[in-house]
Amino acid sequence: MKKMILKQLGLEEMMDARRDNYEAANHEIPLYIWDFLDLAKEGEIELMRHYMPNMVTHHSNPETQGWFVLYNLSATGRKPNELIVKADLRLRLGKEIPSAEEYRRQEVIEDFEEDEPALLTTSWEKYNIYEVDPELREVHRLLDTRFIPEDSLRRGAKWVDFDVTTALTRRRRDNNRELVELYIEKQSADRSQMTIDLRDSAALIVQIETPFAESNGPGYQAFQCRGTCTDMPPSARQNYTNHAVMQSLIHSLNSSAVPPPCCVPTEMSALSILFRDSRNITVVHSYPQMVVDACGCH
Repeated sequence: MKKMILKQLGLEEMMDARRDNYEAANHEIPLYIWDFLDLAKEGEIELMRHYMPNMVTHHSNPETQGWFVLYNLSATGRKPNELIVKADLRLRLGKEIPSAEEYRRQEVIEDFEEDEPALLTTSWEKYNIYEVDPELREVHRLLDTRFIPEDSLRRGAKWVDFDVTTALTRRRRDNNRELVELYIEKQSADRSQMTIDLRDSAALIVQIETPFAESNGPGYQAFQCRGTCTDMPPSARQNYTNHAVMQSLIHSLNSSAVPPPCCVPTEMSALSILFRDSRNITVVHSYPQMVVDACGCH
């Protein structure tokens, strides 16, 4: 049964939190992923996959710092007609604020300086994101650039999004299609090294178009339609179609000629779920027509 359910959902296997080798502390779902789940519930996105780096290599010179970041985009249950509609590199920049008191103090400072012209009162960090050519690694294609006020980074860590859609939609050779390498370049007057570990703070978020308890999920209320459609005249709450009314009339005259109408779903809604697949990739997926909202005689 489990295999049948997973196949229907386009999956091969799901991460099982009950396994001995599953360490919950190292597999926490980032808070911003729950925002994507809300978007899926509202019908804004169909499918989102969340990747963390497989490898990070630091590179620096007198003027810039840089990091080569490699992602493996393989995923279970991938369909051949999937279309990538958006891909963002989400970097966590700046330092974590150690206490709530320090956080409130930084908020007061930020509010006080809000009316001052930012360009005149602060220096900036420049971040360039490049795609590394899989055939010629010395070739880097610029994907996105952001200027971040250094003062804002000193007030606490923040997530910054960079558009890297082109890197994932560009046609690739078959042997390189699952691997994407990006180069993150930081230019700043401050020559200090970035202290944040990019293995935990460089997320690649890819948006794509295209019973649960036995699948290690908690289950959900799907509802079902039950009842008879033989009342004549039909009541309004039975939600008859004109065809069903005629079929019911004929059935009442000759029950052996045609069967009665059936009680079936007339309105259905999607079910949005968040899970980890067998490769430990965090996935948000909206499955259409999974919950019965209304029934009628058809």
